[in-house]
Amino acid sequence: MENIDRMADVAASIYDENADGEKNYPEEVKTASGTSNVIRVADGSNSFKQYYISWMLCDDEQIRPFIIENETEGKSILAKMLGDSTQFYRGGYLESKKGQFGKVNVHQAKDPELFKRLTEYWNPAYNGTGSARPSMEFVYNVLHRNPNVDDKGILTNWCAVNKHTKLMRFKQRAFKSLKVVRDNCGEFTNYDIVFSKQGSGSDTFFSAMKADVMTQHNQVGDLTAEEVGYERYDLAFVTRLASANYILTNLRGTVTRIDAVMGTSYLAELIKQKEYEDKMYEQNKSGEANTPPTNQVPPSTGAQPSVQPSVQQPASSRIPVSQDAVKVATRVPVTNAPMIECGHCHQQIPDGLSVCPKCAGALMAPCDTCQKPFSVFVTKCPHCNQEYKTA
Repeated sequence: MENIDRMADVAASIYDENADGEKNYPEEVKTASGTSNVIRVADGSNSFKQYYISWMLCDDEQIRPFIIENETEGKSILAKMLGDSTQFYRGGYLESKKGQFGKVNVHQAKDPELFKRLTEYWNPAYNGTGSARPSMEFVYNVLHRNPNVDDKGILTNWCAVNKHTKLMRFKQRAFKSLKVVRDNCGEFTNYDIVFSKQGSGSDTFFSAMKADVMTQHNQVGDLTAEEVGYERYDLAFVTRLASANYILTNLRGTVTRIDAVMGTSYLAELIKQKEYEDKMYEQNKSGEANTPPTNQVPPSTGAQPSVQPSVQQPASSRIPVSQDAVKVATRVPVTNAPMIECGHCHQQIPDGLSVCPKCAGALMAPCDTCQKPFSVFVTKCPHCNQEYKTA
């Protein structure tokens, strides 16, 4: 069988221009500006999943992520609504054309306030403007070498203790820097990588290099038999499309306004897809189906185009990142479990889940300070008392 170098093919297709709001925001391995992490890519340079993610200002004025395209399911209705990002968003709401005095946004004049909400909203997270224009991301299973402090104040290694990999996400420029390391030093499984970040926003600079014997936390040589056996995250699950329920819950008003501007029927398509997803969920819950509900569009809608296997794209509510989140999200609710209301879609779900099984909204997220998960609907970590501001 011919060996296909996916990493080289994808990296070659990436342009060097700055994507709006580009920054590195890994789910588990976080690289803050001015810091570095030592990692080992668990399954080689081509083991990544590629996806497109759009951060959007929702109807309730909260900024949330939506995975709109991935390698497994292709493009979602939301991706079609925004337009083809490789062709100046042709056919979508964000479409632009060359005019007499520069670029002209085709649909801006019909509802200027709506266009501004989608392309130039204020994001307090980094004290700047954000955009719904989707960006390409890549996610790997990695072994994180840097130690962390446990509940007793003792330095431990999370991956070694839990016998599990972590997730690490990369934007386009960071991914290209990884490819340079691979081309110069060989396959990733044979050595650790030092990944660093400097600056913020459009001035962000990423650096990746092979760790040497003097690098702190570096593990020299091949993975041990134990490390090879560590449990991995299902990257196809991690990068699944945002569900129609999640989109309708958070963007129904936005989609309605886009339909009015463009004369389209995306809202009706999403409602139809939600009915399909609900049906699949009920079948799964009752044992009629062996797989969890997906976010795929039913064939009759025609909204699920064929997928080119090498170039696709994120989310989702940024898809579950912890071991518990991935496992819980695929469980079938038991009938006698205590029920609570999901804060995203307001449907009744079993208590104790990390991800809503109906809308895929994240219910738990790790604290930036102590890394322990707690409810996304509270503004103070119950473990370390770190306080947060709402977006």
